[in-house]
Amino acid sequence: MKDQFATLVQEPYRKYADEVVHALNEITDETVKSKGNRDWTLAVKHKLGELGEQNGFSTCASGCRDREYDAEWLYDLVWYKNNFNDGKGHDRRLTEVPLVMEIEWSPDFLQIRYDFEKLLVANAPIKAMVFWNENAFEGLEDGIKKYKNGVASIYILACYVGEKVPAFNIRTFKTDDTGRITEFTGQ
Repeated sequence: MKDQFATLVQEPYRKYADEVVHALNEITDETVKSKGNRDWTLAVKHKLGELGEQNGFSTCASGCRDREYDAEWLYDLVWYKNNFNDGKGHDRRLTEVPLVMEIEWSPDFLQIRYDFEKLLVANAPIKAMVFWNENAFEGLEDGIKKYKNGVASIYILACYVGEKVPAFNIRTFKTDDTGRITEFTGQ
């Protein structure tokens, strides 16, 4: 029988999620070389990859030739840790994946939802979605509410809003291990 108190995401993951939101808010039109999707994607990956490294994680992300990230793996960006030798001859065992992220620049909600639903099935405590359609917020929140097999998570939904500062409208949803939204921040 499940404990009456659902499990919530604990530290240090709450701190990492706050740092992700802060890092996204530092990305502006002035810090990105052009208005193209590729440049914005690389800016997000670079910023969050650096943050992952600062917190002791390795990063998987494609297209970042000037960074020593591993190739894209399962998601557009992943923070992870491996142990390198457990003394029993087992090298490089995955031990932790605190963050997974998807980026979808199409304004088509179906394409955004397709990428977002990959996050629903992840068991990482932090799940970030970067997209470009403010009308998608309601549908993504509905997806969180309807997904039945959730784990305690912090969802970071970051919608690019153009040449404003900050460049992203960010909403966060914290869920317990039943998938119930326990906390919301944003507009």
